[in-house]
Amino acid sequence: MNILYITLLVVLPFAFGVKEQEHWEKYKLEFKKSYDTVEEEQRKFNIFKDNLKMINAHNEKFKAGLTTYEMEVNKFADLTADEYTTKYKMFPSQTFIYNDTLPVANEIEHGEDNRTSEYLDWREKGAVTPAKNQGTCGACWIFSAIGVLEGLYFRKYNKLISFSEQNIVDCISNTSCLGGWPPRVLGYVEKHGITKEEEYPYQEKQGECRQDKFKSIKLPSIEILKIRDEEDALKEAVTKFGPVIVCVYASSKWMFYKSGVWYEKECSYNSNHAMVLVGYGRENGADYWLVKNSMGKDWGDNGFIKIARNKHRNYCGITGTAFYVI
Repeated sequence: MNILYITLLVVLPFAFGVKEQEHWEKYKLEFKKSYDTVEEEQRKFNIFKDNLKMINAHNEKFKAGLTTYEMEVNKFADLTADEYTTKYKMFPSQTFIYNDTLPVANEIEHGEDNRTSEYLDWREKGAVTPAKNQGTCGACWIFSAIGVLEGLYFRKYNKLISFSEQNIVDCISNTSCLGGWPPRVLGYVEKHGITKEEEYPYQEKQGECRQDKFKSIKLPSIEILKIRDEEDALKEAVTKFGPVIVCVYASSKWMFYKSGVWYEKECSYNSNHAMVLVGYGRENGADYWLVKNSMGKDWGDNGFIKIARNKHRNYCGITGTAFYVI
């Protein structure tokens, strides 16, 4: 370590400002952050300060009842919106363009057994594994499909098994971490089966396919149905058939989501992220969709987010590209 670098380490805390420095040191310790150079740390600290200011201002509005969701400082607080989008592979909408060669149907058959309540949480029924973490591998399309398959297996056999995303990352494509089409995962599993996560754990990167080294679980015939672009249809689907694949627009503003019903007036219909819809309800007068993310249990509400429902048609793209399986 040269003399200049040592000097900068000594001087840097005073340049930061005492209060901000305290937040910064606590943040680095809590989230195990370290940086290669003092210049990089200064840059990250400046980003952190901007994010902290924005989060605090938002939460003052939340306390005043001017917004329906709360933010928090989390592991993303040293990233700009562009860095977050790039590092965590939030893809443009063409990732999820509908492929009409897939075996899909347009709508659910209606009947008396399709009547829905105003609250549903498939976690309470035992059909949902805890939130997982895709990390910097852009495999949200795989995580969303696996979440739906776990729900399907539970509904058929009354047993919840955590299936292996790494199995699919390694075996379905040579570009698995660069995005893909969720129903493709369903077709692969129908043909080849899938292993348990405990046997084939996630590694956050693509490797050699090792599925033949483990016992694969075979699922019965999987029929994929596309939900028509209406909230009532989406609600019926998740009620009757369990967790549903949804492709949404993951705004950079929800990087710091903590709790409550996420709603911003402006939200793109162009989806860039696949997730798992596991229920719906109403909180403090705001209707919501309950959605499982793949950013770890330390993001949001134990890895889940409540997205506004009954606000606008196809809000944040949630009804535009959605699938369930039977």
